[in-house]
Amino acid sequence: MKLALRKSIENQVASFTMQELTAPHFDPNWHFHPHYQLFTVEEGTGTRFIGDNIQPFEPGDTVFLGPNIPHLWRSDPAYFQTPSGLSTKGIVVYFTEDFLGNDFFKRPEMHGLQSFFTELRGAMKLPEC
Repeated sequence: MKLALRKSIENQVASFTMQELTAPHFDPNWHFHPHYQLFTVEEGTGTRFIGDNIQPFEPGDTVFLGPNIPHLWRSDPAYFQTPSGLSTKGIVVYFTEDFLGNDFFKRPEMHGLQSFFTELRGAMKLPEC
């Protein structure tokens, strides 16, 4: 696989960035960024590559990624054919560990959550609600 490209997240001054992605297919570029990422697939199918883990994705797939983890969601080949009539849709939220302020994780009730963020070195697929 190609070397990962560092992806620039558009809004560098906000505490988090949320984007609605609607396109004929998801971005097929292997990339990473220094942000945590929460991504939910609303429409589309394909293969999810996160680090050395490869899994299929479908609508309802929700993944929480740690920072600097190379990843991509590659839509199935049919999404790249013209005209396919297919489209993908997803919601992505990017944030840094201090997005709630520098002192947020210093509160005693947040120590467990801080440990979770610190120990997240890959990704976690979240169960559907």
